Amino acid sequence: MSCDTQWADSNANMLYARTNRNNHMSVVCRNQSLTHPSNVSKRSAMCLALYLFTEESLPESEWIEDEPKVFVQAIENRKNQYAAKWLDDNKRIYYIGGYQGCGCGWLPVNEFDEPNDVEARQRDRMVLGQILRSIDLKSSWLVACWEGDEEESLFTIETITIEQIEDPGFAFVELQPYRIHALKYVRS
Repeated sequence: MSCDTQWADSNANMLYARTNRNNHMSVVCRNQSLTHPSNVSKRSAMCLALYLFTEESLPESEWIEDEPKVFVQAIENRKNQYAAKWLDDNKRIYYIGGYQGCGCGWLPVNEFDEPNDVEARQRDRMVLGQILRSIDLKSSWLVACWEGDEEESLFTIETITIEQIEDPGFAFVELQPYRIHALKYVRS
């Protein structure tokens, strides 16, 4: 994920200004966003989306407002199925959302976050690590993007570890596919 600017508004909400490849600027606030008035965009709402591509079958779950936590949905069960454009082989595609009801909880922890948000993001990242440890990582990969950007081209694949993903300061790069290794790299 790449944000051009970040700041807190008068209500201490963390805001991100970002520009996509089509030079549309959006201001994103947690689970909401506003299109920047100087750049009219076709999209009026944006959230970060995290997709898992795998040959494995995962148990699906729903986001529950009273019990916010990680949820997993096959994209054929979601309205937005554009991520299927990136499908390779016979993989299944899952949307992995977090405590906010979308993928915005995968944004890195920062100094403006409320303590309960920091705790929720850390917890969600550990759950994501557990999900990744439960599948065959040789046939799996992740990609994060802003919802609505699923039709964009992906960058070349990068390799990361589950431990990196579990780090609450780790920032997913938008449209960057990630192969995942279960073990930490050992330096000699």
